[in-house]
Amino acid sequence: MSSSTVSLYLDPQIRDWVLFPITLVMILVGILRHYVVLLLQSPPKKQSIAALREQRALIRSQVLRATSANSPAPPQFYVSILRHLSQAFSAGTYLKDGPPKGDAPPTPPNPLDPANMDGMMSGMKTQMVMMVPQMVIMGWINFFFQGFVLSVCSPLFDDVAIEHDPITQ
Repeated sequence: MSSSTVSLYLDPQIRDWVLFPITLVMILVGILRHYVVLLLQSPPKKQSIAALREQRALIRSQVLRATSANSPAPPQFYVSILRHLSQAFSAGTYLKDGPPKGDAPPTPPNPLDPANMDGMMSGMKTQMVMMVPQMVIMGWINFFFQGFVLSVCSPLFDDVAIEHDPITQ
């Protein structure tokens, strides 16, 4: 190996007739894929008032915890809100299922419940929208560019083919 650096030059024909079309197709497929995913998304389900109330109370408590140290308001203000939220959560006022019942642990949601299947189906639809165009693009590249790349690269491999000719026969 020589001490000089070897440069790899890109043939302008490869750039113009292979790389640019592949890049253009990839960009257009990405845009099309984005809009297909938007079309396949189902609208969000309406939440019950109790679930919405619990969600908003949890957000209020998170904001209180995050901003209490840097707020110009007096600490007594935050302590009173903290006591109110703490009492409300322990009493079950803001919880959608009501106050906790005894020492029984909460039952986990059933993963096979039809109400929970929407999330799994949306994930499957998104994966299919990502997979199918990739397979089509791979087939397209294989069909249109296989001869071009072989004809451009064949002079490079002539020396290697001559050396290993007895092996291939």
